[in-house]
Amino acid sequence: MNPSKAQILSILSLFCLLIPLGMFILWTKVFDMADEHIERVAIYNSYLPQFMETRLASSGISILFGILGIVLASISLKTSHRILSAFNLLCIIVGGSVLILNIWSLL
Repeated sequence: MNPSKAQILSILSLFCLLIPLGMFILWTKVFDMADEHIERVAIYNSYLPQFMETRLASSGISILFGILGIVLASISLKTSHRILSAFNLLCIIVGGSVLILNIWSLL
C-alpha cells in the first residue's frame, strides 16, 4: 500500500474513533452531574443532536463509527512504517475497547 494512502486511512480511522470515544467521555462526565439515572440521560441527550437522542441511535452510531475506525486502522496496519503501524494498533485496541463498552451497554 502506498504510504500516503496509509496515512490518510490512519487519520480517517482516528476521526472515526473520536466519535465513540467522545460520546463515552461525555457520558462519564454527565454521570457525575446528577444523582438519578433519568436525570443523567436527560442531560446526556441535551448535548446530542435530536436524531441521536434515543439510546439505540446513539449506540448504533457509536458502534458503526467504532467498527469503521477499526476496519480502516486494520487496513492501514499492513504498512511497513513502524510508527504508523504502532499508531494503527493503538487505534484498534482503543476502538475495540470502546466498541465492547458500547455493546455491553446495550445488554
